[in-house]
Amino acid sequence: MFALVHVPAESSAQSKRTAKGSQAKKPNFLVIMTDDQTVADLRVMTRTKALLADKGVSFRNSFVSYPVCCPSRATFFSGQYAHNHKVMGLYPPTGGYGKFDMDNSLGSWLQRSGYHTGHIGKMLNGYGSDTPADVPRGFNEWYAAVDPSTYRMHGYTLNENGTFVTYGQPDVEDPATYQTDVLANKAVDYIRRNAQNPFFLSLAFVAPHHEQFQIRKQTGKTVRAAPRHTGMFSNAQLPIPPNFGEPDLTDKPEYVQRRSPPLTQTDVEQIAANYRERQESLLALDEAVESLMKTLSQTGTLRNTYVIFTSDNGFLQGEHRVRSGKLLAYEPSIRVPLLIRGPGLARAANPPSWWPTQTSPPPSWRRQRHGPARWWTDARCCPTPTTPRWDQSGCCC
Repeated sequence: MFALVHVPAESSAQSKRTAKGSQAKKPNFLVIMTDDQTVADLRVMTRTKALLADKGVSFRNSFVSYPVCCPSRATFFSGQYAHNHKVMGLYPPTGGYGKFDMDNSLGSWLQRSGYHTGHIGKMLNGYGSDTPADVPRGFNEWYAAVDPSTYRMHGYTLNENGTFVTYGQPDVEDPATYQTDVLANKAVDYIRRNAQNPFFLSLAFVAPHHEQFQIRKQTGKTVRAAPRHTGMFSNAQLPIPPNFGEPDLTDKPEYVQRRSPPLTQTDVEQIAANYRERQESLLALDEAVESLMKTLSQTGTLRNTYVIFTSDNGFLQGEHRVRSGKLLAYEPSIRVPLLIRGPGLARAANPPSWWPTQTSPPPSWRRQRHGPARWWTDARCCPTPTTPRWDQSGCCC
């Protein structure tokens, strides 16, 4: 996705003459990644749409290549498809945090280029459960959620630069420990403290992903909203697209037919309840975006910061009879929101219809790295950049 953001590179002569000044001119990058969010879910995020989509670029056709948490996030950090970065699943032996070389990824590349780098929130699956919760090289600041507590809106643990800190108790809905708010406050603090440095901040929220099984069993909810938002969509109607509860699956693969019996009324009611809870969980996230944009403005960094909002994958909610989930290569699963606001990006009268994917960091990031070339991305350069569309490798062509 990051090939969408082009940062002009200085000549080596300019760099030597203005080494100190060029540091200040580097753009900042704030990447906000949600979990299991569909494009349609943006309908309740009015602040995010006003601050990012209406003042930047909103992409109609943004897709992930492997719609499940861990492989998708590994693609974000590496610019590679799963068959190259080798994270093919959520857990060992095929996937998980331990399968990925986080020491040689986006954070370390940008740190070597002079960026102050940070990560806040969700990490690849298995961080702290299947694999020790370390602080990888390449990040100046690290506040990663530790599994198995990641999927709790209260009572979760963060690895804060090597110190483990637990916020609240899983069954006590204390507004002060609500995970989305805590992560947002940490991001605000990070921006305030690093406003004078070129920075890259990866901010990964759990919402609207479901909570841990034990929590769902105890609360009867898919995911808890912030206490101030509980019940706000209790009467919301479940959208029913044409492929909802699809009556005839004979044109679908056999495994889809096998796992997808016709929806019952009970199924539809449960999907609707899950939908309402997911929507409510996004309201605190929407407020977080507003708080972050306000902080960027107050610190004087807004005009020099690219803010990128996206999700690791989409989510199926009754489409093709799939009650819930992702992984399948259907549009509700692979299509994700992608909003970008930043220097040189004006609101487009007609949103781009290109097909961006996650596999391309900006060319300038590649040029700025130091040391041996120990990595590559799966983007491919095309010969006609004046006719913008995107191939499946994330390449503008």
